[in-house]
Amino acid sequence: MKNLEECRKEINEIDGKLVELLRQRMHISIDVATYKKANGLPIYDAERERALLHRVEMLAGEGSREAILAVFEVILMQSKKKQMEIVG
Repeated sequence: MKNLEECRKEINEIDGKLVELLRQRMHISIDVATYKKANGLPIYDAERERALLHRVEMLAGEGSREAILAVFEVILMQSKKKQMEIVG
């Protein structure tokens, strides 16, 4: 069994990776907003969001599904918020 400090060290490492991946995702979201603005497309795409959440649900598997979906709903909300700032 791992001790508490080992677990916390692993969590800190994972958190660092998550932050970097979320930063990358947000930068790409800005690219998406720029494209949508240039092409007169709406920020919200219900079909895309539904498909993305379904994919995440399948990847999450049993046990963590609800928590992971909740996190992705926040990610999507923040992404749309950032895109709306860009599109205006």
